[in-house]
Amino acid sequence: MNLTYKIETLRVYEGFCYSVCLALLAEEEPAAGAAQHTLLELYSDQSFWSGDEQARQSLAYRTAARLCIVLRQHECRQKLA
Repeated sequence: MNLTYKIETLRVYEGFCYSVCLALLAEEEPAAGAAQHTLLELYSDQSFWSGDEQARQSLAYRTAARLCIVLRQHECRQKLA
């Protein structure tokens, strides 16, 4: 797969990832950052590229949700420190 294909494919999921992150975090700036990290992680995930559209969307959702949880955990730890 070439770089152009990967970028075009990730653009399809960009809005979806941001929507998931915004729904979970309820703040635009952290949601944008979490969505960006999600796309970066998906870029290097071979299972994302080998899956069909349904598998890709599922993986994008799970990855975004996981990264949002990690972000909130980090924020909570900083508040407690």
